[in-house]
Amino acid sequence: MSTPQKSPAPVSNHGQPSNGTKHQEHVEKLAAFIQHHHNKGDGKAIDGRHFIEVKGNDKHVAEHLGISTHDLELSYATLAKEGLVKRHGESRVEILNKARLSDLAKRAR
Repeated sequence: MSTPQKSPAPVSNHGQPSNGTKHQEHVEKLAAFIQHHHNKGDGKAIDGRHFIEVKGNDKHVAEHLGISTHDLELSYATLAKEGLVKRHGESRVEILNKARLSDLAKRAR
């Protein structure tokens, strides 16, 4: 009986990060975008809840971040799943956890 061998670690294509790493970069970019708009005063507090108003539609935001609209949607979904933000339509984002969002935004490249 042979011992199971470990699969080799995934190899990136031509120095590009794997899809998981790339997705994490997109999430970090979006977190930084949201944090930036909150910090510069594009947000408001309603009943102790923090919101930002995103100028432009998803296509404009995705272009600004250098990602596809599909990747933008996946990134919003990840931030929502992690309890950091909640979208209210295309232009309003509620920040649910400012501290964790800020930590994630600091890692953006």
